[in-house]
Order: sequence, then C-alpha cells, then structure tokens
Amino acid sequence: MQADTKNKIALLGLYAAGLFAAVVFLLVRMRGGAEWVIYKDDYFNGRDLYKNNYIAHFRESHPAFDRSFSSRVSAYRERSHHPSLEEADILIFGDSFMNFRWLPSFPELLGERLGKRVHFIMDHYPMYHLEKKGFGRQQNGLVALFAVGERGIREGFYVRPADWRHRAREEPSFFQMLTEGRAEERYSGLLQLSLLTHRLYKWIATLKFDWFGYISNMTPVYSLDPPILFHRDTVDQSPRSIQYQHPQEEIDEIVSRIAALHRDLRDQYGIEMIFMGIPNKISIHHDLVWEDATYNGFLPRVQEGLALKGIPFVDLYDAFASSDKQLYFLSDTHWNEKGIALALDETLALLDE
Repeated sequence: MQADTKNKIALLGLYAAGLFAAVVFLLVRMRGGAEWVIYKDDYFNGRDLYKNNYIAHFRESHPAFDRSFSSRVSAYRERSHHPSLEEADILIFGDSFMNFRWLPSFPELLGERLGKRVHFIMDHYPMYHLEKKGFGRQQNGLVALFAVGERGIREGFYVRPADWRHRAREEPSFFQMLTEGRAEERYSGLLQLSLLTHRLYKWIATLKFDWFGYISNMTPVYSLDPPILFHRDTVDQSPRSIQYQHPQEEIDEIVSRIAALHRDLRDQYGIEMIFMGIPNKISIHHDLVWEDATYNGFLPRVQEGLALKGIPFVDLYDAFASSDKQLYFLSDTHWNEKGIALALDETLALLDE
C-alpha cells in the first residue's frame, strides 16, 4: 500500500473519530439526546441504586424488575381509569413511592380496597394544583393524603419556603448546556448504558468490586447477605441521614409548617389532610449493615409533634419497625409489595377511625 493511500486512510479515521466525538458531545448535552443508544432493558429494570454501580451481585431479581422494556407497566396516573380531580373521593399528593410502574401502586390499591375513586398528583404543592384547576370548596369532607418519603420531609417543610401556592419549575431547553460536573455524569452514564460498552462496563465494575472492594460512592453502605444497597445521603452526615441529629427547633418548625398546610387546605377547600411520612430504608433495615446503629428518631419526633397539634397522620414508622418482613427492595430505595401492603393496612385503619 502506497504512503499516500495510508495517509488518506489515517485522515479518514481521524475525521470519523472527530465526528463521532462531536456527536457524543452534543448528545450528552441534549435533554434525552442519548436515549436511542442505551441498553434499555437494564436501564429501566435495574432500578436506581443498582444503576449507580452496575455490580452484578446487586442486580435484584424480582418480577417487577425482570420485565422486558417493551412490557413496562404504565403508572396509575397515566391510565384511563385514573379519575379526574373533580371526580375523586380521595386525593393523594406524593412522590415516587406513590408512582410505581413495576407494581400496582399505593393509590391504585387504596381505591380498590375502599371502592373509592382516588386521584393521584405526583407533587407536593397541593394549593398550587387546586388553585390552578379552579377547585372549589368541598362540602362532602374530601380527604387528601399528603405522602412524602422521610428524606424529603426536611427539604419540603424546612429548607423550601412555606408557600404551596407558587411552584417554581424551569423547563430545561432541549439543547441544555450542563453545569460543571454534570457533563461528566452524563458521559459516565453513556458509557454505562451504551449498546457498545454496557456489558463490558458491568463486567469491569463487578471485577473491581470482587478484587478491590470498589463500589460507587453513591452507595457506600451495603451488605452481601442479603445483597442490599443504601443511598449515600441516608448514611452520611447530611441532614437526610440516619446519623444527623436534628435540633428541636427544626422539628418544631417542620411540624408548624405541616400544620399550616393542614389548616390552609381545610379553611380554603374543606379538605381534611392526613400526613404520611414514609421511613427511609436505612431507618428500618439498618440492622442489616450495622450492629450498633442508632436511628436518630426524626420521623417519630415529627409525628409526636403532629399528635400534639391534633394533625392526623399514618404512623408507618412503628408499623414498619415492628415488622419482621423485608419491606423495601434490596436494590432500590422504595418499598416493595410487602411495604405497600402494610402501608395500606395502616392507612385503612386510620380512615376507619
């Protein structure tokens, strides 16, 4: 082969590599731009904590996760039998605990158990949504369940301003130039999920864990018997963690804001709000990774304050802590079908009262 031909091939290779790098650069910065090259089955079925490391030992096998990408289940709020706000007998404002796609969700099952129409809004700004819909004052004693994971209570009722009528949300542009550090996360995600590199990435991640004990700092606390993962911000020294000691004035402020929301919903809309704090997985199952761990008592302290103010709440902490069942997914922060069933029993008992 002549030198000119070799040079031309080398230049074409460089051009192709440069073009590929430019495409990847753009895909990483466009919202949703890289989804067409991902290994979808593992991405959608692996769940959140496993997807932080892709170590094979933590890939939980469960009917909810073992579905193929094409057989995913739509969330309850996206189905035709989900009632409108105006048709509802019960409202639920909640987070991802209430919005399952892998199992029948809490709002759906509550409606079936009660024979009532349950409307679910995946949000924690009830006044904003009701005002936006032009919702009028109710005369029939409408109940609203305000459900929030333990790690989100402080954020929602202490860190954020106590204004549930104004919801600040900026829609990202399609061509989204990311802040410093986020681009690296997206590049790592593309490497993890690319059709070309996904299987190799998983093999290397598992090998690094087996040989050197390396695991992502997103899931630093884990057990292999059973193979369970815990999220970083529930096991570090942050305010969301099991170790953080909340001062009493912080607890009092959180309780006061929950009580204020309860009062506003009752006075303006005639809605009786019931609060549901869903315990962190580590708050219930810390014994699986630490022999001498002490729970900081955040959720029971909040509930104690609510009881003093006469605010109704579903006490999931006591019910979950006294259960001998595994109530959360091993590779996920959310409750499993046993946790949902127990939460339903506790909610129905409160509603019966």
